Amino acid sequence: MIVDVLIVTHFKDKAWLDLCLKSIGKFLSGFNEVVVLVPQHELRGFHDVKVRVTPFDQAPDPKGHLHHCIQKCRADIWCGADYILFLDADCLFREPTSVSDYFVDGKPVLLMESYASMQKEGNPAVCWLPGTTDVLGFMPTHEFMRRHPAVHCRELFSAFRSHVEKVHQQPFEPYALSRRHENPCGFNDFNNLGAFAKHYMPERYYFIDLTNAPFMRPRDHLIQYWSHRRPDEMQERWLDGQKKNVCPLAEIRRLLA
Repeated sequence: MIVDVLIVTHFKDKAWLDLCLKSIGKFLSGFNEVVVLVPQHELRGFHDVKVRVTPFDQAPDPKGHLHHCIQKCRADIWCGADYILFLDADCLFREPTSVSDYFVDGKPVLLMESYASMQKEGNPAVCWLPGTTDVLGFMPTHEFMRRHPAVHCRELFSAFRSHVEKVHQQPFEPYALSRRHENPCGFNDFNNLGAFAKHYMPERYYFIDLTNAPFMRPRDHLIQYWSHRRPDEMQERWLDGQKKNVCPLAEIRRLLA
């Protein structure tokens, strides 16, 4: 199977991206190409990046983040592989990782947890349910922002965009950009794509349902940080289901040594 890595980012997160790419060079194997998608007006700031950097015409603020989510839903346009792995700039691999770590029986793995159980527990992630329901035109049963990264098969993206256009009777990108940009955004990538895959293409994926079964969670091969703070500032991060306060830069130096 051929798998590309897609990172959609901007210059504000360039320091994080540099560290992310170093971790990819050290730990990642078996992948086809790393594609970094950046706003056209910031392209010069990425002149030293050694992987393929592709510009796009980002919508002006405050729609920038929303537009990044939209570009991930157009991953088949930016990448040529059979499968695309989404990675954010503030994520770093922490150990040797290969394509096979994200597939079971030849199918990409998607983690999920039921909204019903999250509502009982008071999990704030239920905030994504109304927006995802509006976009898809049906109420999903599960939340899919359960692990970074996520891998999707190429044919999912065009099918998803066509579905949204049919439901809302307008072109995909203008509709998505019209959605609420404040958090929780009215349009997001992980939940829209995951719920669509579960509803319309379940045979193409290997789903792991964490509802009442956190022990089913696979080991995290990467660490997801929070790019709203600098790498040298303390922050809270989750790893293997455990919360810890860390200084990312100190941890990253150990990883990349």
